[in-house]
Amino acid sequence: MRVNSLGLHTSLLRLPHNEWEKRAFEIIRQQKLRNSELERKQGEQNILLEFPKSENIDQIMESSKRLGSTNVNLNYEAKGGKNEDVEYQLMAKRLGFEAKWKPLIQYLSSLGLNECHFARIYNRHKPTLQTKAASAQERMDFLRGVGVKTEDLVKIIVKQPQILGYTIENNIKPHIDFLRGLGVPDSRLGQIITANPSFFSYSLELSLKPRVRFLIEEVGIKRTDLAKVVILGPQTLRQPAEAMKSRLEFFSKELGASKGNLVKMVTKHPQLLHYSIKDGIQLRINFLRSIGMNDADIVKILTRLPQPVS
Repeated sequence: MRVNSLGLHTSLLRLPHNEWEKRAFEIIRQQKLRNSELERKQGEQNILLEFPKSENIDQIMESSKRLGSTNVNLNYEAKGGKNEDVEYQLMAKRLGFEAKWKPLIQYLSSLGLNECHFARIYNRHKPTLQTKAASAQERMDFLRGVGVKTEDLVKIIVKQPQILGYTIENNIKPHIDFLRGLGVPDSRLGQIITANPSFFSYSLELSLKPRVRFLIEEVGIKRTDLAKVVILGPQTLRQPAEAMKSRLEFFSKELGASKGNLVKMVTKHPQLLHYSIKDGIQLRINFLRSIGMNDADIVKILTRLPQPVS
């Protein structure tokens, strides 16, 4: 029997269907783990590359290390005394903060944000730091009220600082009502918001509703499955219709997937609509072919276990 470069018999597919599916999935899982470890190590070396460069971000980080801890604790519950003022003044000097931002910084510190987080926020969206502390607290309390965990607020704020400035009545609440209208249960709202905080930055009428119509009318997703798609792949709502269409066309042309197959694939693994074709999907399809699978077999796997191309 022929054995490929991975040490697998090319007669793998002669095994009973359930067996070769399990074997193939395990091979792919191991390969992904190896790739993930390599990416992790690379990420540790380039941690600052994920943030846009500003004219002073490197100086900020270096200065923070040289002048003191980047984990400054500015308790929102006023602890009084000179120590608090000294801590803030030192950090403000390192980061170039204005005195009027102090109440907001104190509040955010009470949520768990530290100096590194503030540097990232400053670098990503400086106007956010002009938000009134009381307004920011009201908005974050609202998010907690719909299921966002307190510990996840730090991730959300650092990833999408603008959320501190979004009003409840004109932005946050309408977007949450939109999710509810898709059938998303309240128990899942916090999960979706945490995974995709930029969701609030998209227009309901110009972006989100047209994308949902595309999923129903063009992809063929049932209305009753919309909530499942959004819960499994919150980032799907960020994808323009043209981007989603290009991926569907790729699966159709590359693998001969029927519309019925595409519906099953997207319903089970909506991330397929936003993975990179060149750097992700195509490479994994080539890998599946390398272990002896033909296109029909790959389509079968993707309609059952779409994770192999994730």
